[in-house]
Amino acid sequence: MTRCFISLALPDTLIREISELQKTVTKKLEHEMKGFKASFTPVENLHITLKFLGEINKETVAEVEKRLQKINFAAFGVRLGKCGVFSPRIPRILWIELHGAEKLQQEIDRVLLGLFAVEAQFMGHITLARIKYIPTKEAFNEYISGLSGSAEGRVKEFSLQKSTLSADRAVYETLETYYLK
Repeated sequence: MTRCFISLALPDTLIREISELQKTVTKKLEHEMKGFKASFTPVENLHITLKFLGEINKETVAEVEKRLQKINFAAFGVRLGKCGVFSPRIPRILWIELHGAEKLQQEIDRVLLGLFAVEAQFMGHITLARIKYIPTKEAFNEYISGLSGSAEGRVKEFSLQKSTLSADRAVYETLETYYLK
C-alpha cells in the first residue's frame, strides 16, 4: 500500500513569498509569545493538495496514473490569499489560501470518479506550519487574521505524489508529473 495525493507545483514567486511569510511569523511569535512552538513546512515540501487519495494498492496507483494522463488542461494563474487556521479554538494547522486551482481540482475529481469520492468542499490552501504549542490562542488568532499573501504565478504542472511519514517529517516522492498546455 502506498500513501498518495495529487499536488500542484507552486510557482517560484509563491514559494518565495511563503518562505518570507514563514520567517516573519516565526520571528514575531517566538519574540512575542514565549513558548510558542511550531513545525514549519520545509520550502521543498510546500504544495497544494488537490486530492488526497490515502493508502492505495499498486493496481489503483496504476489506474490513477492512467486516468490523470487523460486530463487536457491549460496552464493557469494562481494567487495567494489570506492566512488562517483549522480549529481556531485549538489551532493545529496554519495555512494560506491559494486561489485559481478549483477548476483543475474539479477535473481531477471527474477523471477519478468511481475510484474516489468527489471532494465535498475543496478549499485550496498551503500548509505553512503545524502548531505544537501556543501560550495565548486569542492573540495568535488575532495576529493570523491580519496575515495574507499577494504573490501571483502561473501553474504549468501537477503531480501524483507518494508520501512517507516519519516521526519528525513527511517525505514526498513524485510518482508521475502531468504537464499543462
